[in-house]
Amino acid sequence: MKKGLYIGVYSLYPVLLAAAFAFLNDNMYDTGAGAIPYTSNTFIRFGILAVCYGLPFFGFSYYRKARPFSQWLLWIGFALVPVYYLVYEYIHPSMFQYLGTIIYTLFYALPFIIISLIFAAIITRKDRRG
Repeated sequence: MKKGLYIGVYSLYPVLLAAAFAFLNDNMYDTGAGAIPYTSNTFIRFGILAVCYGLPFFGFSYYRKARPFSQWLLWIGFALVPVYYLVYEYIHPSMFQYLGTIIYTLFYALPFIIISLIFAAIITRKDRRG
């Protein structure tokens, strides 16, 4: 049960961060009546973006100490981010539909998938030595 909880947290936190960033991007500009006033602040949006890029490194450092599950499952959460944006842009079409999915895949999901796989290979090699 505990292992399943850890896998769920590690696979869902990138998607939740991506959802928060998409929500703030949609409400970034004042569209008139009914707009949420605090989301027009770029500081909040770029703060969430910094958390999106910083939190995975905290997760990797915690994983290095605790190792609650197989290291080869670390990339799954980042692979779900493009799927989330694909569905999100299908539901909320824009002028350049699916361009956001390509950008988030290239600049967020793909680099962290590669980092996760390198991290898993390093842990595997270190475990074989010991």
